[in-house]
Amino acid sequence: MSSYASNMINGLASYEKLGKQQFIAVLYTDSPTKNSADVLYSNNSRAMELVITSRSMSQRALGRMWIEGVSINASTQELTQNAEALASLTGLIKGRLRQNDRLRLEFSNGSLDVSLNGIDLGTVAKGGIFDLLLQTWIGEVPPSSDFRAQILAAGDVDSTLLSTVNSANADSDRIAAVQAWIAPPEVEVAAASAPAAVAAAPKPKPSAPQIKPSAPKIAATPKPKPAAPKPKPAAPKPKPKPVEVATAPKAEPKASAQPVKPAPVKPVQVAKAAPPIEEDDDDEVLAFTAADILREKQYYEELKARVFSKVEYPKQALSQRREGAVGLDIVVNSKGELVDVSLRERSAFSYFNRAATRAVRKSEPFPTPPKALLTNGKYEFKLNVVYRL
Repeated sequence: MSSYASNMINGLASYEKLGKQQFIAVLYTDSPTKNSADVLYSNNSRAMELVITSRSMSQRALGRMWIEGVSINASTQELTQNAEALASLTGLIKGRLRQNDRLRLEFSNGSLDVSLNGIDLGTVAKGGIFDLLLQTWIGEVPPSSDFRAQILAAGDVDSTLLSTVNSANADSDRIAAVQAWIAPPEVEVAAASAPAAVAAAPKPKPSAPQIKPSAPKIAATPKPKPAAPKPKPAAPKPKPKPVEVATAPKAEPKASAQPVKPAPVKPVQVAKAAPPIEEDDDDEVLAFTAADILREKQYYEELKARVFSKVEYPKQALSQRREGAVGLDIVVNSKGELVDVSLRERSAFSYFNRAATRAVRKSEPFPTPPKALLTNGKYEFKLNVVYRL
């Protein structure tokens, strides 16, 4: 039995990627709070909800988001203890999430219950995974400091986001599609009936020899030869027709003028066809393993150590006794080459921003990322650089 009726919304925040909103994150608690310590590692019932606002979100993207966030915020020991549970959680999502889907993760009685649009997908016995996921929202490296503050809002939420959440409801077709995720036995029955149809196929073989006698009949076509001379008198008569053909070009410009008008419509058709590109991995449901998760943690620690070894405290900041923090989004390709580095969280002092970015560029090339961690040939990760005297 869900405890959502007794829990209240503590906070709402918009999760965005490349400037586009992906979902609205909702945190439910039994009492309002602005302190992360009141929510993390609590025995009270708590819940996280993802209300999908983008056109869709693949199972792979969701799994990568969870795994990357946990790798960044959790300790190696915590992740090692919960890697199997995280792999089990990603395995409960059997397809792409769609707009207006509501994915809920509820911690209660030491376990994690997972549901989508009110349909129970399963339970992860190791409830500690809930706190690892919650850290990706309110831990040391959240999507942004604003995101974290909005989740820990003690019920003081944005009215526009709340309206979107309240209006999000999956239709009957979507609910039926999700129910199919947990009812796959029929596929096996269909597969079992296939051999019977194949076994019946040999019966048509006797019809094959009947085709052979029809071939000789084609050879018996020499009779039409006398008909061949008849076209000869017809050939000279069409000679004047080329004169008519000469007038045809006058119509051709008119015909060519007509296709020019629909030409601008073609780009519109291409634009409409563009969205499916987002679904290139729609049917690719990946089975993340505990080994994949731990491998990502190890690789992330290598990247972090490499960048931190290049970080230098700005001389001007030292002379002014300034402190600061910078949040970075970093992208490397399959060869470990730096593709992009951008400021996710800027310091009020520009020299900290420049120093952090410079440290990333000096760290290139990075260790080659494992293929299992790549998405579209790239690996993206977040890093916070904190300057303290």
